[in-house]
Order: sequence, then C-alpha cells, then structure tokens
Amino acid sequence: MNKSCLKNILSLNVKINKPAKKNKDLLINKYRLDYALGDFSNFDTSNFDVVICNPPYINDKEKENLGRDIINYEPHRALFAAENGTGFYKSIIKNLNNNFRKDQMVFFEIGFDQSKFVCNLLKNNNFTVLGIESDICEKPRCIVAERK
Repeated sequence: MNKSCLKNILSLNVKINKPAKKNKDLLINKYRLDYALGDFSNFDTSNFDVVICNPPYINDKEKENLGRDIINYEPHRALFAAENGTGFYKSIIKNLNNNFRKDQMVFFEIGFDQSKFVCNLLKNNNFTVLGIESDICEKPRCIVAERK
C-alpha cells in the first residue's frame, strides 16, 4: 500500500467513532483509512503532509439558536468548544507546532464568525493562510494554511 495515501481519522469519543467506522465500510478501498481514539491536542502530526480538522467550534452561548435536529441527535462534545468556540483551534495549532513538519498544509472547518480569529492564530504560529473557502450560504467555512 502507498503510505502517502493512508488516511487517519482521530476522534475524542467512542460514540462519535462508531458511525465513522460504519461509513468506512462503504468506501471502495476501506483499508486506506484508519480510525483512532485520541486527543488531537497531543497526537503526533509530524508524519502528515496534510492535516484536515473539523473540531468542535460552536460557542456554548449558541445552543439555544441551534435546531432540535442538531441538539437532540449530535453529541454535544462534537459540537461545542470552550473559549467562545475557539479552544480546540488553540490546542491543535499548538500541537502542530510541537510536531513541526515543513511544508505541512492544514485545513480547518470554522464557525461562520471565526475566520479572522483562526487566521490570526495561524499567522502568529508561522503558518501562511492560503485561502478561506465559503459554504453554499457564502459564509466563511474552511481555512487553508501552509507552513514552509
């Protein structure tokens, strides 16, 4: 197997990991994907050229604004983050610095109002922001960054 095509998915919670493993079985080549239970804030990322993160990023204060289909069925640990929804970005970027890899790219899913904060956090940690992609409602949703 070509190791450069191997993907790892890391989850904090067993309940979140179970449906992800079921989804893996639907892939054409399910052996190219590996799941692990762990914390991204201390996961060794030094062997990865590309890191894709969809951390919890919703501010606790926004709970009452979310639909019942989200609140009643999504694990809250997968949705909400401390520090106004930015806590995981801080710990993940700190971990990326601790496991430095030259030319590493990182993709972050972000909340609709977090692009400026996350871009500044990345820039202050020696990443170059390459772009911000919007969702279908034209809200900033993904930041692409690279470290040279």
